[in-house]
Amino acid sequence: RHKKSPDYLRVVGDGVTMLGVTAASIFLTPETGGLSDAAGITADAALTAELEDALATETEDVASQAVAETTAGENEIINTNLGREIDITRYGDYNTTTINPGYQGSENSTIDIIDRETGEPLTRRWFDSNGRATRDVDFTDHGNPANHPEVPHEHIWEYGPDGKPSGRPLIK
Repeated sequence: RHKKSPDYLRVVGDGVTMLGVTAASIFLTPETGGLSDAAGITADAALTAELEDALATETEDVASQAVAETTAGENEIINTNLGREIDITRYGDYNTTTINPGYQGSENSTIDIIDRETGEPLTRRWFDSNGRATRDVDFTDHGNPANHPEVPHEHIWEYGPDGKPSGRPLIK
C-alpha cells in the first residue's frame, strides 16, 4: 500500500467481505450478493459489481497520482504484496517517460516509466553519477506472476568490465 493511497481494505473471512473506504464501511454478504452499509442501505449484485470496479479503479488512480505527485527527496516507502518495504524515494533530477530509456540516463537522476495508455507508473529507475542505471522498482509483475511473485519488486543493475550491463538486472 502506498503511503498516500486512500484507506482501502478488503478482508475476507467468515463469509463476509468488507470494504473500508475512508470512514464508511460497506459489507458484501454472500447470502444476498449485494452491498449494505452500517445504516442498512443496500445495493443489488449488479450495482455491487459496478461499485467494486469503480473502487478498484479509484484506488489505482489515487496510488498512481500519489507516486507522480511526490517530490524528489521526499521519503517514499511502499509495501510489496509479500509485506516487504521498498524505498522508492526519488533523488536528483526527476522525469517521466513512456519509452524505456535503457541503461543510460541523466547523471544522479530518477525516472518513472509510465504506461502510455493509462498513465500509471510501470517502473522507477535510478541513475548514478555516471548516468548508469543502478536500480529499478517495477510496479507490476509484467504479466508473469510465476517469475515475479512479489509486486512491486526490485532489480539491481550490474555492469561488466566494458561498462555495459552484464545480462538482465538481478531481482533483489
